[in-house]
Amino acid sequence: QGGGASQAILMTCAVVANSAEAAGGVFDSSLYYCTVTLNSARTVGGASLGHLENCIVYFNQAAGTDANYDTYAVLDYCCTTPLPATGTANISLNPQLSDGTHLTAASPCIGKGRNWPDFKWHDIGGLPLADPCSIGCEEYITGSVTGALSVAVTAPYTNVSVGFETPFGVVIDGRTTAGLWTFGDGATLSNRASVRHCWSTPGVYDVALTAFNESHPEGVSGTVQVNVIARPVHYVVKGSSNPVPPYVSIETAASDIQSAIDAASVPGSLVLAGDGVYASGGRAVDGLMTNRVVVEKPLLLQSMNGPQKTVIVGAQAAAGGNGDGAIRCVYLNEGSGLSGFTLTNGATRIGGDAAYEQKGGAIWCPSTAPLITNCLLINNRGYARAGGSYGGTLANCVVMNNAAQDGGGVYASALAGCILVGNSSLMSEGAAYGSCLTNCTVVGNSGAVAGGSMLNCISFYNTNRWGAPNNVGALMNHCCTFPLPVSGWGNFTNEPGFVNFAAGDLHLEVTSPCINSGHTADAPTGTDLDGNPRLKGGAVDVGVYEFQNPLSLLSYAWLQSNGLSTDGSADFADPDCDGMNNWEEMLAGSNPTNASSCLRLLTPAVGQSGVTVTWQSVTNTVYFLERATEFGTSRAFSNVGSNIVGHLNTTSFLDTNAPGYGPIWYRVGVQTQ
Repeated sequence: QGGGASQAILMTCAVVANSAEAAGGVFDSSLYYCTVTLNSARTVGGASLGHLENCIVYFNQAAGTDANYDTYAVLDYCCTTPLPATGTANISLNPQLSDGTHLTAASPCIGKGRNWPDFKWHDIGGLPLADPCSIGCEEYITGSVTGALSVAVTAPYTNVSVGFETPFGVVIDGRTTAGLWTFGDGATLSNRASVRHCWSTPGVYDVALTAFNESHPEGVSGTVQVNVIARPVHYVVKGSSNPVPPYVSIETAASDIQSAIDAASVPGSLVLAGDGVYASGGRAVDGLMTNRVVVEKPLLLQSMNGPQKTVIVGAQAAAGGNGDGAIRCVYLNEGSGLSGFTLTNGATRIGGDAAYEQKGGAIWCPSTAPLITNCLLINNRGYARAGGSYGGTLANCVVMNNAAQDGGGVYASALAGCILVGNSSLMSEGAAYGSCLTNCTVVGNSGAVAGGSMLNCISFYNTNRWGAPNNVGALMNHCCTFPLPVSGWGNFTNEPGFVNFAAGDLHLEVTSPCINSGHTADAPTGTDLDGNPRLKGGAVDVGVYEFQNPLSLLSYAWLQSNGLSTDGSADFADPDCDGMNNWEEMLAGSNPTNASSCLRLLTPAVGQSGVTVTWQSVTNTVYFLERATEFGTSRAFSNVGSNIVGHLNTTSFLDTNAPGYGPIWYRVGVQTQ
């Protein structure tokens, strides 16, 4: 724990690009005027526990929702995402850094910190803090963003294939007003701490970051050159009679998957495997743990005809289950991908290094970076953690009948559009532990989900060894589950309404409360598990399948809970005659059958400190406030406040920048969560 610092006090420090199993940035520490960016861990990428004040905690990575911080960390006057539920004066806007630490002129962190009156602070470069100060380890004062600049762009690969997303980093020495990335193909990005880019056409491209400051308005650049070639393809045909390296045709295909992987040399290469059951061979990685297939290179391993026809089979120990002699199905390293396979009968060792040899019966990944799509993970066993996948990002996959002590299905993974069914654990989280699930269906597991998060998910008909239903400790939003979680928003307890759960048909019936009841902005793009469009109707559905012919645009769960019809007739009706139709009432979280429940501005109060604006509100809703001083046809409203967390009955906001003359118009709106 604590890749950067553990149980420390840090003042005006930068904690950048560290890693750990947990708390990649800082653990149980007190941070003041610090910047915590680009750190990574399986759980909690940025800050775990401790107190942070005037800190930027952004662009960190972890498997679950705790990419930047966990619920045990206390944040005040910080820039992070998502916006903390507690704490004072935090903001969630992109900090607009030119690298891991340097503020640019566009940063919303400028002037948003809190000064300590008893101390004369300086930033990391020795500049006295402004009043009010900036958030983060570096101050930004116009007229002082001067001095020498040097820029160095870094890249792990400079010879890649078309379509390969290449990561780039940068180190800047000196203060900056802006940073501009160019990639040689017309694409540009501004003020990014790190970037990734892929090219659609072969060629030689100059990737450059140009940094600017007041001494160098012309900019100072760092450049790296990348050679992009057509994507190489290496073929595998089970039982090939004429295998000739590097296996670039069907006629000269490799007879086993590992040989084709070993022959690939260009990042982004494709290894294409033909039909068959691949159940022989193996390679030990990280100790004595043998893997049937090892992908340590940044390439995509894909089947020709899908998981029903292409199977990778691991092996259990001689006595059955886990132990010496067990073989994991697949080992995936950073930058690699797997698509279109069935992975079955994989197992792990009981002894050896617990971090590598006892986890992931089907798949082991170092992080969530490896992408696994259109795969079936069935009947695998992990000893310590993850019978199915340890790490990795799974999209449109089925995780079934896997087992482990913790996280029978997956552990420290990210999942989108997946089914988890029949998985089990000796603890309480048979389906998933410490993972981030979006638009997944989690049913029939012995223990459901612990830790991590669930968005737009169905979690029903699960029980653990103590008889408790469904979920233990996952942060849930817009989910169908029982009982109702103690926190989160948009959740409902109605039964999901499957076509035929007993027969394994998890599609939604026509009256399912899951229809249109999800949160669309953060839903997966593309198609659902059937290959149908992910979005049909007014909002994304909850669960893995999208109902293709909804009659109403509104959430069926919301309509049903308020006794309204789901046939579309109630969508824009106003049954309580309060001036808000049902669509507006649903967005505002108000009661469509109670005229006194609506989103309404109350009389503002003018005082010496500014104007206090108050409106009728509900909890679990976030608002924005806008102001205009002219109310012509253009209605030029400007933002006054955002990420304003609603309170029961009314919420107030003090506009300290209100002009000292009138008239002034205000409007309040619901901010999409």
